[in-house]
Amino acid sequence: MGWDGIPYYHFSERSTAEKKDLIRSQLDATCIRDTIKGNVYYGVYDNGKTVFALVVLIQTDPNIVYLKFMDETMGPPCYDMPVSYLDLLSPTTNELALEWRRTVRDFAPVRKGGFDERRYSVEGGPDVGYDEMLQAVQLPHYSDSFRRAKMVREQRVGDSLLFGGVEVTRTRSVKGKRRW
Repeated sequence: MGWDGIPYYHFSERSTAEKKDLIRSQLDATCIRDTIKGNVYYGVYDNGKTVFALVVLIQTDPNIVYLKFMDETMGPPCYDMPVSYLDLLSPTTNELALEWRRTVRDFAPVRKGGFDERRYSVEGGPDVGYDEMLQAVQLPHYSDSFRRAKMVREQRVGDSLLFGGVEVTRTRSVKGKRRW
């Protein structure tokens, strides 16, 4: 449960790949996926029996890197692991692991709806996306001017705009929110 100190010259100045390699070299399991976010390493590992999540806290000095290894059964206090990694893990009955997985899902930001996810109706037709709307009014995707693109961005649900005599109505807006 303590920290492991490893002599490593200027760890914080190394590339992400070198940092990952150092952490992977300390383990006897196969890495499936991993990432580093700030001073926390998140990995999905297979030890031959189960696929589990690993969280490694990282602290550095100029010549030593300190690592604290925690698997999901320890209920690590870090919840920024990509949610897609949770789908790779083996089922578990460990209460701390289940609680940690739920918390990771709860802390995951909801992706905001992008400009292309808004929906439009051309001449009262079915809902289509931005690209399809531009094709229906015979405009190439990037050929519309800044002013026209700004008008479309600011268009509210239910409002209609005319593009070359073709009426385009915004039917719905897809927006996400961050939970924290």
